[in-house]
Amino acid sequence: MDIRDVSQKSLIVQQGLAAQSQPLKKAEKEEQAADIKDKVSISRAGKKGSSKSAPAVKDTGEQTPLPKKKWTVLFYMDGNNNLQGLATATFRQLERVGSNENMNVVAELSRPKKEYDILSADWSGTKRYYVEKNPKPLDPNQEMLHWMIPPFTQNIYSRPVQDLGDVDMGSHKTLDDFLKWGIKNYPAENYMVVMMDHGAGYLGSMQDEKTGNIITNERLKEVLDNAAKTAGKEVDIVAFDACLMGQAEVGQTLKDSAGIMIGSEENEAGAATPYAPILKDLKEGTEGDKNLDPRDLAKLYVYETAVQQGAEVYTPTQSAVDLKKMPALGKATDELAKALINTKTDIKHIRETIKKTQHYCNAVDYKPYIDYRDMGDFVTKLKNNPEVKDPEIKKACDNVMAALKEAVIVEQHVGSKVKDSHGLSVYLPDNYGHDRAPVAFPPPTYSKTHRYEKTAMSHETNWDEMLTKFSKDTKFNEFLKKLGVSENTLDRLHQAKIIVSKPITIGGSLANNVGSYEAFYAMSHDQPRNLLFLGGMVAAKIGVAGGAYSAFKGASHIFKSASDADSAKLEKTKNVMDGSMDFTTGVAVTAACLGLAGAMSAGVTTAAGVASVAIPIAKTVFDIYMQQKISKVAQKEYDALKKTLPKDIQGKLEAIENGNIPRVHYQTTRTKISAKVGPMRPLEFPDKYKTT
Repeated sequence: MDIRDVSQKSLIVQQGLAAQSQPLKKAEKEEQAADIKDKVSISRAGKKGSSKSAPAVKDTGEQTPLPKKKWTVLFYMDGNNNLQGLATATFRQLERVGSNENMNVVAELSRPKKEYDILSADWSGTKRYYVEKNPKPLDPNQEMLHWMIPPFTQNIYSRPVQDLGDVDMGSHKTLDDFLKWGIKNYPAENYMVVMMDHGAGYLGSMQDEKTGNIITNERLKEVLDNAAKTAGKEVDIVAFDACLMGQAEVGQTLKDSAGIMIGSEENEAGAATPYAPILKDLKEGTEGDKNLDPRDLAKLYVYETAVQQGAEVYTPTQSAVDLKKMPALGKATDELAKALINTKTDIKHIRETIKKTQHYCNAVDYKPYIDYRDMGDFVTKLKNNPEVKDPEIKKACDNVMAALKEAVIVEQHVGSKVKDSHGLSVYLPDNYGHDRAPVAFPPPTYSKTHRYEKTAMSHETNWDEMLTKFSKDTKFNEFLKKLGVSENTLDRLHQAKIIVSKPITIGGSLANNVGSYEAFYAMSHDQPRNLLFLGGMVAAKIGVAGGAYSAFKGASHIFKSASDADSAKLEKTKNVMDGSMDFTTGVAVTAACLGLAGAMSAGVTTAAGVASVAIPIAKTVFDIYMQQKISKVAQKEYDALKKTLPKDIQGKLEAIENGNIPRVHYQTTRTKISAKVGPMRPLEFPDKYKTT
């Protein structure tokens, strides 16, 4: 019998489930469990492809702790949401290296129950693993396929040490229990905790869609403090494989609870972090008498995220921060806030600087995320603003930059959209307290400040007071306030605008579809055609409006793409051309429908109809061509990059110290297709998601 089948039977016995179809007496159950456990222990020690150090699991669910090793890496992999496929794919990355005699790789992995599980045979719930090396991992193309398409769990090689069933991965209690269990049973000289899921900066991370919970940074601090008590030392590294967690507010909260924090200022995408090379670095760094220093491991972690293929999409930013330096950075930030509060400088110059500062969440227009701005870029632009002459502000900017450089051990940023990154973002809106809900009927607990006043940064510095001073509502709303319009009335007007805009958007899209239908038949007919319950003439008139709507959207896309200074050249060319063709298609649809309505000649109508069909086809061909061209450039860049990369740890560390982390600036087609981007929807925090 295969050892892995025996291990599974052992797991069944541990859970108290029926191992055979006939009921067993208590004594018989205990005898059978002991027999299987002995077989597992013998087989795992001697069979090829099994971990020699994997402990036998007792019937009580307890384990015999392993001897202390050099490192234990604890992965908390929350797949209880739309990242379930990426969580299991990330786990399989761990199995490309697995545990060995010097390091423990331990994981708690979850995924929700889905209707298709009965067909895909995927398991659901939460399981704990001692991660073993998979001798036959999936090739990259197969692996990427299972990011999005089931089965998700069938290619996992390691056998679970514990099956917890359905637990709340958004609860700090679940994380606390996992870390205590992992530290107790897999002791080590050094510990790294990796948290993989959605992230939201100062609002927290680790989302469980079923229970409606997330783990706030304040609760995470408590968990890390408890882990330190269990281990007898603080956690060396806490790493966020999650969006937007490379933030000063997060570091300020965790400053006394871990040694180093790793996180990204920008969104991450796909199975973002390249754990196989990171764990290989750790494996190499702990061979023989060596033991990799936590700072060096943190540097290598950041380095590997920069040089992976598709880094501009997967991990465009990444930084390692010395949390012991955060108090000094917090103090410098407070002094800057005070200088800005007391300055006589015209408020408009400060606001202009805020707007020009590098911001994040480029993929989705979510508040407050789009107001996460790079701290280093802000103080650099503020100091260099010729309209800001206050010496106290300039001095404070220098102090913040000096403290930031001390705190950031290493950072990387890849791609033109994040070119002004320095390693830590900070919440920096120009309309603090004026963020009205993006939905017509927000929950009563919705906060216009996004609960920033509850953060450690708010409590320990004057940053939120500074934000209040420089905050303004929209120009139109400020005008209405001068006329005596109340805040409550403005809220209702905003809700009415959302209610009206939705039908306009939906109606414009439907009208454009009607127009496209009429324009298609305009190639061969000079009379409008009936469409469902719409008469031909009515449909043609609706098509005129739809074509105009499409042309307007195309023109907006042209303007936005042409003014985008951050896009790479080929991407910008593609986007401008796409907008131009959308605009031209809209004009053609409008002309064809006008012709059908009798406002233009038959020749113009026919020509417009032909154009309305030909241009979208040409756009599709153009997009395919451009994407292939971009992909070739990306592959060429990455192939050249690989030739320059050092193979050994020392070479990588030297490259980092010399500031020589090579960058690529395009993505292959495969990278773009496979990328899933997006943090948690912020509106859900005060409503659906409780903060445990």
